[in-house]
Amino acid sequence: MRPATWRTLVRAATTFSPENGACFSTYACACIDHEICKLFRQHKKHRAVTESLDDILAGTDSVRLYDVLPDGTDLTETVDRKLLAADIMDALGALPSRQREVWDLRLGLTGEPPMKQREIAARLGCSRARISKILQDSSGKITRGVL
Repeated sequence: MRPATWRTLVRAATTFSPENGACFSTYACACIDHEICKLFRQHKKHRAVTESLDDILAGTDSVRLYDVLPDGTDLTETVDRKLLAADIMDALGALPSRQREVWDLRLGLTGEPPMKQREIAARLGCSRARISKILQDSSGKITRGVL
């Protein structure tokens, strides 16, 4: 599931547009959620996850894991997202400084809102095509680092 999620995150980063009124994390989560749902529908693996949440907790007679989780908690999704985020941050940290700087600005990791490629180009004093090339070249490095 991680490779598909990572590809979806990279696709979200390249297609994101702040003018649509959503922040990048909201947009990326929606894209990833869609991809995960599609994978579950294709492989029907969600049944095993649901059954494990219905198991009775050790030391109790009838309390299930699902009963003690806050409403709306999807434990599998939460864990997968945290693991993926850690893998992505490690992969980004391994990039050369210029590539890392471009990704930080593109994804809004500097504390500023995510920027469009043309905005990054203006800030760094290069062309939008150069920023696009940096993102394209480094996305393969990030993917290899996450996989």
